[in-house]
Order: sequence, then C-alpha cells, then structure tokens
Amino acid sequence: MTFIFFLQYFHLLFLPRQPFIVYPYLRHMKYLLFCLLLWPLLGVAQAKYDANWVFGKGCGINFQNASAPFSFYSNANHTEPNASISDSAGNLQLYLSYTMYTWMQGSIRDATNDTIINGEGIKIHSSATNGAVFVPIPGTKDSIYLFHIDEYSQTCDYDRCYRLYHTLIVRNSFGKWEARQKNIPLFLPIVEESIALVRKANGIDWWLLVQKQRSNVSPGGIFYLFNVGKSITFSDSVFVNDHNAIYSYVGELVFNSAGNLLMDIVPQDNKVFLSRFNRCNGSISKLDSIDFVSLTSSVYSGCIIEPYIYIAVVENNTATGIEIYRAQIYADSISPLVLFHKENVPDLQTSQIEKGPDGNIWVSCRYMGFDSILKRKFQKHLSIIKNPERDTARFVTNYLFMGDSASVHLGLPNFPNYNLGPSDVFPATAGEDTVTCLNSGGVTIGTAAVTHITYSWQPTQGLNATNIAQPTANPTQSTWYYLTATDGCGVHTDSVYVKVSACTGLDEIAAVNARIYPNPTTGQLTIQLFSPVLNANFQLYNLLGQRVAEVVLTATETSVDLSLINKGIYGYRIVHNGTLETGKLVLE
Repeated sequence: MTFIFFLQYFHLLFLPRQPFIVYPYLRHMKYLLFCLLLWPLLGVAQAKYDANWVFGKGCGINFQNASAPFSFYSNANHTEPNASISDSAGNLQLYLSYTMYTWMQGSIRDATNDTIINGEGIKIHSSATNGAVFVPIPGTKDSIYLFHIDEYSQTCDYDRCYRLYHTLIVRNSFGKWEARQKNIPLFLPIVEESIALVRKANGIDWWLLVQKQRSNVSPGGIFYLFNVGKSITFSDSVFVNDHNAIYSYVGELVFNSAGNLLMDIVPQDNKVFLSRFNRCNGSISKLDSIDFVSLTSSVYSGCIIEPYIYIAVVENNTATGIEIYRAQIYADSISPLVLFHKENVPDLQTSQIEKGPDGNIWVSCRYMGFDSILKRKFQKHLSIIKNPERDTARFVTNYLFMGDSASVHLGLPNFPNYNLGPSDVFPATAGEDTVTCLNSGGVTIGTAAVTHITYSWQPTQGLNATNIAQPTANPTQSTWYYLTATDGCGVHTDSVYVKVSACTGLDEIAAVNARIYPNPTTGQLTIQLFSPVLNANFQLYNLLGQRVAEVVLTATETSVDLSLINKGIYGYRIVHNGTLETGKLVLE
C-alpha cells in the first residue's frame, strides 16, 4: 500500500513545469514525506507476531508460510486462556502453559519449551475465555507484556471473581527471556474473563478492553479501557447503552481486522452484540440499527471476517455436534443468521473459532465421549473454514492433524491484529490550485468523499455547498477556499486557490519562471527567478486568508527568513511582470 502510494508521487518529481503551477510536486511533498516517515511502521512486509499458535495440550501450528501451515509439538497444557507470540520474522518467542502440580498457575516458556527466568507461578484461570494475550511493548525492543486473568479471593455477585494482571518480560543481557515484574494487578475492580486489544489510531500504542463483571443489580455493557504504551494507564469506563443487566457467563470480545467493530458475546443469554469502536478515543457505540443477534442456543465464540460474522453455538448447552452460523454485515444493518455448517456427533461441541494468519477460520472442537475413533478424529485435529470472506466459503472437517501426543481442548490463542496501522494517514485535501473563466459555471474543488469524515468550506461565496467533499466553486473574483475535514481523530485543514480569469483569448495565466526551496522549510527559504526581474514580490497567506509576510524580489535569487512565523501550512503568491504564481508552503 505504502509502496503504491510512493510510486504515485515519485513520477511528479520529474515532471516539467506546468502553466500556473511551477513545481506541482511541492504541494504533495508533505504527503510524500509523511508516508516515508511511516514506512518503518507500515512496512512493505507484515510482522509475523502471530505466526506460531501454541495451545491445548502439546499443540502448535506454524504459519510462517501461510499457504502451507504445519503442526508441531509444544509443552503447552491449557484449556481456554491460550497465548503465544513470535518475533516480527515469525520465529516463536514465548507461550503460556500450566505449571504441573499447581492450582491455577501458569508458566511462561520460550521456543525451546523451557520455563523462562522467573517465569513460573503466573496467575491464570483455566476457564478464562481469551484470558491471556502477549503484546510487544511499543517503542521498545525485546520487551513484551503478558496480560492475564485469574480468580481472586473476594466476594462478588458471581461464582467467579476475576481480576486483571500483567507481567513484564524482557530479554536480558545474556539473551535470555526473564519475567522482571510478575502478576502485577492492573485493576482492582472485578472483571469478566476476556481480554481484547486493538491498535490505537496512531498505529503504535494499544487499547486494552475488559468488561466489568455482569450482575442482576448492575448494568451490563460497561467496559474498562486502558492505554498501553511504554506504560499502562487506566483511560475510562465506557458504557454501551444497548446492553441490559445480564447475569451470565461471558464469551469472547472480538475485534475485526480494521479495529472498528467489536463483537461482544454473552453465552448463557444467547446474544451477540456488535458495536462500533473508535480507535482515536476508545469510545464504543451502537452500530446504527444493529443491536444484537439472538439464538435459542448458547453462543461461546465468534469471528468477524468482513463482510461476515461467524458464531459457534452449543445446542441447549449440550454436546450434539458442530454448529456454526453466519450473518452478513452491511453499513447499518445485519442480515438474518443462517446455518453455515452443522455436524451431528454425540458428545461433541464447537469450542472456539479464530481467524488465522492464512485468512481462514480455524475451529477447535471439544469431544467428551469415550469412542477412541471419534476422540482421535476431533481431539487431535483442527477443522477449518476455507475462504470465509466469500460466498463460496466451505467447512473442512479435521483439516490439520496436531499429533498423536497432542490434544485439542476448548480454546485457541488470543491475538490482536499486530499489523493494524494508523487510522488516519492522509490529511485533508482541498485539491489543486486552478483557474476558472468568469461566468463559466465554475470548477470542482476538493477530492472524493471519505466515509465518516465531515467537511466544511470557507468562505461561502461562490460555492454551491459548504458541507460536501467536492463543491463547485464559481466565484466572481480570485478566491482562496479553506477546507476543514473532521474525523474521530481530529481536525485537518487545507486550502485551494481558484483564479478567476476574463478568458478573453489572451494567455492571462502564463507561469512565473521561478523556483522556491526547500519546501517544507524550517524558516529559511530561497526564491529563484529565471527571467529578468521586473516588479516582482512574494506574498504569504495563512489559512484564514490573512497576509503574514510580503517580500519585494530585487534579484534573481532572494533569501527569505520566515523563522518568526508560526509552523503550519500557508498559501503563497509570486507576482512577476504581470503574471501570478500560487502554491503551498509548509513551515516546520
């Protein structure tokens, strides 16, 4: 994506001067430089922090080659709170396992299956759905957080009282992983069992969500929000008012890959809530007319693969086979649920479904019977939904054999989208400076509309609308128009100059043979004229149209000091021998 954007602007560096605009690439240079700065973040290749899945008893899947994943043996011994993390190249680094002969304690192990230094005694509850997750600490190297949930010995409104903890893991000077801070309570209130993380809008830090414990006496749908960077801070309590007071076990919290949809699953009440999530401020809101989907069966896990959601259910809390439903997500509605796949097998139930790095949905099943053939078939294999984003999606039973000594349990590893980038890369764009003939009907300014962006133009004179992305400008005199584009992350501004010409047939817009550099500039600017100097001056305007500087040009090359002017984007004019040149100048 970044490479394509770079190519689109690279050719502009070598274009000859055009009428009216001397060097068109200068107005785009700030966008190009912005993308080049983001290059390490967006990257040409995707980081493979989720390339190795470690889960269940002895299970592992390697996705380094996403088109040909294969299983491997691990020392994992878990049911639901499975977690693992690889390095950016896809090499397994750490995973979570139970410590043998202990109650509700885990251990952090490395790629050699050994417990890391101080990595034993990790507080973890075997029944915590998505109750653990690893994330690299932003802005650091070889430093990782493990977030985990364990039962807490405190009276609450439920039979299990969970608390959220975190553990800091670093690679020491000898190259060994070490738990430096362990089992640190992150939050004192009692929470539910699922952890969800998503990149913040800056594409660097994280939002962490857990849910307040539900009860009959307090409202459901209250989320605790944390900001995770080099440090961890509590941000807010977010109340989603389309939830009711629900006393129930809680299933997964699931984000879509873009991080702007949140699925909240409530098993015993057979409900799946779908909400919008704002990566800029962490707010959660009802997805227009979508409230929830409801079934007569318990919903435990789900997955969002646009344009669909998939949910796995258990018929009346019994083990009667695999049952997966699917619904399509539209802009402001959701289609009725349809049965996607059903397989009637006694003592079998769908456990968890999770999107893999290969783009498919992986399905774990729990077999509770004693038939040795069925036990080998379902406890030692994972099933898969191929091409889940297409109408041609299909279910493949027992797709991957995990090994004779392995056993699939209830859960799969919990991963955020590690490669989710910034939500707002490109600033507002008012369009190219242009010329229109008087009484000609005007010209279109701006660029194509972007969903969820609001637009405001000033001044209003000569515009057919002031709240759309691309109005028609038909002024009676040359005018600067200023665009304010607002999204959930902030306000962005840009401007465009519309020159009004009498269009008498004469060349009234002959370009000034000039060059200004550098652009962007920190304050020192050079203006170079390539023809004899006659009645030339340089004028600088802010986004309100106010002139902030004017310099008479008396030589073919003039140095201008703009260091006392505030940083920002400005419009400039060069008047020379009756001709006019306009453009943008960025002060940094």
